[in-house]
Amino acid sequence: MATRIVPNKRGMKELEHDLGYGLLAVALHGELEAKREAPVHGGYRSFEPGVPPIGGTLRRSVHAVAYGPDSAQIGISNESGKSLPFADYVPIPGHFVAYMGTNTGYGAFVELGTGKMQARAFVAPGLDVSMQRAAVTIRDAVGRVRRAGVK
Repeated sequence: MATRIVPNKRGMKELEHDLGYGLLAVALHGELEAKREAPVHGGYRSFEPGVPPIGGTLRRSVHAVAYGPDSAQIGISNESGKSLPFADYVPIPGHFVAYMGTNTGYGAFVELGTGKMQARAFVAPGLDVSMQRAAVTIRDAVGRVRRAGVK
């Protein structure tokens, strides 16, 4: 005798919702790490009390966006106040997808280097750190979403 498995559609939708927030949490963690690593003209002096900010455009431009399987945007970060080039972010129907990076024109040159400038990677190391903790980050985010009852 075969056992019949009947999917709980409501439960699957809730799980999809929670996993989407977990994915967004991974992307935001990558964003945080990339901002820590982003080179800033003037270095960390930009954060000393009483010292006027020096540079930081590249650091501020790092952002993350996540989409769910229904192609709906789960969340986005953007502290620069500028609109993001959404044409670059393509939701993939039926899949979770997250993007993290910079919308400056020169971010790729800083990340990868040029013929005249050494690479100063900040996005890839941020993603590496984030991916090492992805399972824990998703689990924790799902727990927070469920406890908070986020809809």
